Amino acid sequence: MSYFIAAMIHLLFVGLRSFQQINVIQEKYLYIPPTSYLMTGCEVYLVSWIAFQATNNLERLFMTGILGTSAWVGSILSIKIHRMLKKEGKNE
Repeated sequence: MSYFIAAMIHLLFVGLRSFQQINVIQEKYLYIPPTSYLMTGCEVYLVSWIAFQATNNLERLFMTGILGTSAWVGSILSIKIHRMLKKEGKNE
């Protein structure tokens, strides 16, 4: 599996985690279960990939950089999407 796919899955995971926090705060009970399953799927995929790929310290360091970058990008995208959704909700 490529590093790009792992980074995109991690970005998705972080975005889902941020979305889940919003769901909990806003008490959106129907969104919580499917978001939880999607998050778990991402975690299982990533942990399996890391266990398979991480054969030396340099590889682990490289993965940390890639996954760390996708984490902060995912968080920022989640904020932007949340702001867009809030604006759409006010216009209705």
